[in-house]
Order: sequence, then C-alpha cells, then structure tokens
Amino acid sequence: MAIGFLGIVAVAVPQFDIKQGFDGMIGPAFIVLAAAGLAVSNVLMKGIRNRIDPLIAMSAQLLLGAIPLAVMALALEQPFQIHLSSDFGFSLIVLALPGTALAYWLWFWVHDRVPLSQANAFTLLTPVFALLLGIGFFGEQFGPSLAFGLVLTAIGLVIVERYGGP
Repeated sequence: MAIGFLGIVAVAVPQFDIKQGFDGMIGPAFIVLAAAGLAVSNVLMKGIRNRIDPLIAMSAQLLLGAIPLAVMALALEQPFQIHLSSDFGFSLIVLALPGTALAYWLWFWVHDRVPLSQANAFTLLTPVFALLLGIGFFGEQFGPSLAFGLVLTAIGLVIVERYGGP
C-alpha cells in the first residue's frame, strides 16, 4: 500500500503550489482529508456489514452527508441561481444513481466478500481513472512524474493483491 501511495504522491506533488501559500495547499489538503474519510468509512462499513442492510447503510451515509452540504451550500453559495435544464437533470441523475448510490452499494457488497486490505488497495485506482479522464476530456498533459506515479501505483496494487490477502 505504501508503494501505491507513493505513486499517488508522485502524481500530486507537481500540483502543489507553495508560492500561493494557503490557497495553493487547500486543494491537496482536502484531497488528503477525503482519503482519510474514505479509509475510516471503509473500516466502519466492514464492521457493520452483517448487522445492517447495505441499502440502508448507503442511504443513511448519503443522507447524513447531504445535510451539512446543503447547509453549507445555502450559506456559502447561490443555489437559487442554478439554471435547471435537461442537461443539468441528466447529469444530476447520472451522478446520483449509478455514479454514487450504485457505486457505494457495490463497494459495500465488495467489502462483504474481500479482505479490507485488498479492497482498500483498489481505492488507489481512483486517481488513475481521474487522470485518464482529465487527459481524455480536458486535455491535461501526461508527463514523466505522472507516468512514474502511475507505475508506482500499479506496482503497489499488484503487490497488495498478490501478497496482501489471506
């Protein structure tokens, strides 16, 4: 896992902008916070998998997350200026159902069948997919540090999957 994490660090380091001070570090700090939250939630999901229905667990998780997000949106954003269109509705449905609810439910299902260390190793693929999508959709550049980071991530994932399980 450490090798895979180093790969993610190698990919992320060029994005840090120390010259901008706090503003240049806030994005990476939120990424680290999200990763820590994901690790904690995976441990909790593994712990409750036999005591609660997966759909109830995922529904509760999404609803509990929606409450503070809604409060923050009302306080900090301008949610009433959203332009409701068919594109917006389609995007919302795709992100909410298969992109979030189904993905979380499948992740809960995986936790019931795979050791936690092996399941968590696959979270290393999230930045890989994000980078590939960024290259494909937004024309982001594929440079040496990105290639090096992806190779390290792949090596870490292979090691965990080959030698990390029972």
